[in-house]
Amino acid sequence: MKRTGSGLVISLIFLVSVTLGVYGCGHHYRGTARDTGYTPYFMDPLHNIELYADKLGLTDDQLKKFAELRTRYHKEEIRLRAEMESAFIELNELTHKDKPAIDQEKIYKKAEEIGAIRTSMLKNVIILELDVGKLLSDEQYKKFGQIMRKGSSY
Repeated sequence: MKRTGSGLVISLIFLVSVTLGVYGCGHHYRGTARDTGYTPYFMDPLHNIELYADKLGLTDDQLKKFAELRTRYHKEEIRLRAEMESAFIELNELTHKDKPAIDQEKIYKKAEEIGAIRTSMLKNVIILELDVGKLLSDEQYKKFGQIMRKGSSY
């Protein structure tokens, strides 16, 4: 049986739908974080560290540096999300062409580009986590780990 481009398109549409549903691609918070600059705590990777600032004994200097990290992280995250959304729009255009015009190689290249952007987003989070660890003393780092393992009932 001959496979058609429509099977590929349906598969990619499913993949993109699942990916957008799981990942969100930034759409779930439009109107709050991106448009207003407000970042809800559930999207802020530094929220927990600042939530327990007193218990950890964070200094004013540490809090200032966390604020700088937050700014740097969010700028990069916004740039990467915009890149991701643009790539998904381009993928959508590639997969919704008339059947004879579907170019499987271009679709695969766009999927690889999306994967590379995701990797960059993950690296951005890892860099932030490593930078946070560098700002904490050994005792603060250990205590924060204990708090996170025990949950908010610490």
